Amino acid sequence: MSRSKRIRSLSRIAGTVLKHAFLIIMSIISIYPVLWVITLALSPGESLVTPNFVLGFIPVPATPTLAHFIANPSSTCLPERTFRSGLRTA
Repeated sequence: MSRSKRIRSLSRIAGTVLKHAFLIIMSIISIYPVLWVITLALSPGESLVTPNFVLGFIPVPATPTLAHFIANPSSTCLPERTFRSGLRTA
């Protein structure tokens, strides 16, 4: 293989590696806020200000809970709440 072909081949490989590295970094930057929101949804109420992560900077709640998703039987029904919130925004 000639020297110029080898240089073009290495250049093409380097370009591909850089493109893939850029795409991986941008994917992580795009997915991180979604993971943060899921973590806050699964974290206990007291830990919303200073979340306690298991893996350091990766948002995984130390004590996940579904308490935020349990319906309160004493609250008003969903259609009524939806109607009232629609009135407030109109």
